[in-house]
Order: sequence, then C-alpha cells, then structure tokens
Amino acid sequence: MKSGVSARWMGARSLGFVYVIRSEHGLVKVGASSDPLATIAQLRREAPYRLYVDYIAFTRADVSAEVLQAAFEALVRHRVQREWCGCAPEEAITAIQSAAKILGYRMVPVNFESVGQILSNASRISVTRHGLIRWRPGYGEVVIAGLLGVMGLLTLNLSRIYLNFNLHPSIDLFILAAMIAAIVMDQQRRAL
Repeated sequence: MKSGVSARWMGARSLGFVYVIRSEHGLVKVGASSDPLATIAQLRREAPYRLYVDYIAFTRADVSAEVLQAAFEALVRHRVQREWCGCAPEEAITAIQSAAKILGYRMVPVNFESVGQILSNASRISVTRHGLIRWRPGYGEVVIAGLLGVMGLLTLNLSRIYLNFNLHPSIDLFILAAMIAAIVMDQQRRAL
C-alpha cells in the first residue's frame, strides 16, 4: 500500500468495489461502485441481454476510482464505448489487478454472493498500510469467544476429575462439542 496510509476501520460508505461484467454478446464492462448489488441489478434490468459477474473486489472507496482509471488506461485499445470493452474477461481482470499492484493498493477479490455481507459488516473491516485486512469481532463474537474460553477451562478441570476418578464418559462428548464449536467459530470468522 502507499506509504502514509494507516490502518483505519471501514464504513459502508468508505468501501469501493471494482467489477467486471460480461454480456452474452462478448463485451466486458469494467466499473466501480460503492453498492455493486444495486448497480448490477440496475444494469441487468436495463440490458436486453444477459449479464454475468466475472470478477468483483473491494478496497477503500477513494482507491477504487483510481484503480478503475488505471485499468481503463491499460484497456484503451479495447474500449468500445464508455466502460465497455471488446476483450476477454480475464484481460480486464488482469488490468484491474495490475493497476492496483502498480498503484500500491490492496484489492480483495470476493464472491458476488458475499457482497451483501461485506456491506452490512463494513465497519468491522480494516485496511492497514501493509495491505492486510483485519476483522474486528462484534459483541456477539466476543461473548461467544469468552464462553468458549470458559468451556475450555471447565473441560480441562472436568477431564482431570474424569481421569482421577474414572467418571462418566459423557465428558468426552463435552470436549468434542467444545472443539467443534471453536472450529465453527473460526471458520465463520475467516469467511471473509
């Protein structure tokens, strides 16, 4: 990332998305939006042909316009009209990724289906100057993590009792349930 860009928590308005849409006629649209769900839905309503989302990535809103402009410069020989190009989607995606890399910005590719979740949780995303994305846990996750920690301590103490006094085998199930809960929580945290 560019120097001088410190870590800061994002908000829904501070996120910017860059996308590549392919039409069934072979043209490719490269664009940027702060709400790609609404933008792409509008494009699909207005277009008399099918549109497919081939790529979508997010970054800071002030960065997305700069990356888009640099990508357009790389695709200038393919431009048909405004944001539409006569090239393969892979070439447009490469132009976006190369533009971000040359400019020193971090773009995070995501599935189109996860855009709604990202927008609704934007205040929990941070971009550091090293380009790392951090996830700030919500209140519910902190409470659950605390409960899992308490369960772990209880499990440890109960397993000691179990080993010393040869008690009921249901404690093994309790240990297994705590481990599964911890794995599920970790997977949900990494979903983005």
